[in-house]
Amino acid sequence: VATSGPRRTYFRRHIKSLFIPQGVSPDYYNFIIWRIIQRYVNAILQVFGTQSLLLALGKKSSLTQAAALNWILKDTLGKLTRLIYGSLTSNKLDADAKRWRFRGSLLFALGNFLEIITFIFPRCFLL
Repeated sequence: VATSGPRRTYFRRHIKSLFIPQGVSPDYYNFIIWRIIQRYVNAILQVFGTQSLLLALGKKSSLTQAAALNWILKDTLGKLTRLIYGSLTSNKLDADAKRWRFRGSLLFALGNFLEIITFIFPRCFLL
């Protein structure tokens, strides 16, 4: 038990050196931890949103089907859209990165909200 402390310290220091650039402020590690948690929760919300869309369409949907469909849509359409959008607005993105990141997060949250609410009010969203 006494050796677990130094091992844990060594492991944390080694992991930090792999993922955190040299010369950043000490609170960057906490920022990264919260960022990982945010990405995990966002991925879960995307799967639930896709599942609610499938259920609103009247499809019997399992969680695995929703996850697979979400993965395909995210990887293909998401990357293609980011490439096109990034190439069209690259000058603006460089000049004010924080503002564009915030706008992107808001649009992402709005999209997840609309996906989930589609299941509650399908006649408002589906033809």
